[in-house]
Amino acid sequence: MPEIKVNQTKITPVLQRLKQQTAELNTTPSSIEFSQSRLNLIEEIKTIEEKYYDAIEKYKKSLLKVEEDVEASINTYVEKDEQLASGFNNLRK
Repeated sequence: MPEIKVNQTKITPVLQRLKQQTAELNTTPSSIEFSQSRLNLIEEIKTIEEKYYDAIEKYKKSLLKVEEDVEASINTYVEKDEQLASGFNNLRK
C-alpha cells in the first residue's frame, strides 16, 4: 500500500491564509440610495442585492467550516500516524 505523507508545516500556512482571506471577504451590503420611483426595478435590484450578500455570507461560512474540518482531519491524521509509528517502534524492540 502506498504511503501517505502529510507535511503539516506546509498545510497550516495555507489553511491560515484561506481563513484570513475568507475573513476579508466583504459581506456588508452597500448603501446605494435611489431616487423615489414607482418602478419595480429599484425594489427588484435591492432584493437581488440582498440575496447576493446572503449568498456571499453563506459561502464565507462554508469556506471557514471547510478550513476547520480540514485542519481537524489533518491533526487527527498526524496524531494517528504518530501513534502507529510509536506502536511499530515498540514492536521492534
